[in-house]
Amino acid sequence: MNTVSKWAGYSASFFTIVYLPLVIIHEDSQPEWMAIFTGGCMVLAAVSGAVCLVSAIIGFFKARKRISN
Repeated sequence: MNTVSKWAGYSASFFTIVYLPLVIIHEDSQPEWMAIFTGGCMVLAAVSGAVCLVSAIIGFFKARKRISN
């Protein structure tokens, strides 16, 4: 696993872990900023996950090409 993939996975986990306790804390009364924060965390987690997957796929094919040569 290359460095980009590893750190993108860490950041996706971070955004998910940060968001979950906030939802639990504000379960009954959601402040107005919660919708914006929810959308932001979901977008950042999705982008981080996509970067993780793409860089892992690229790393896989680079390693496979290196082995076959």
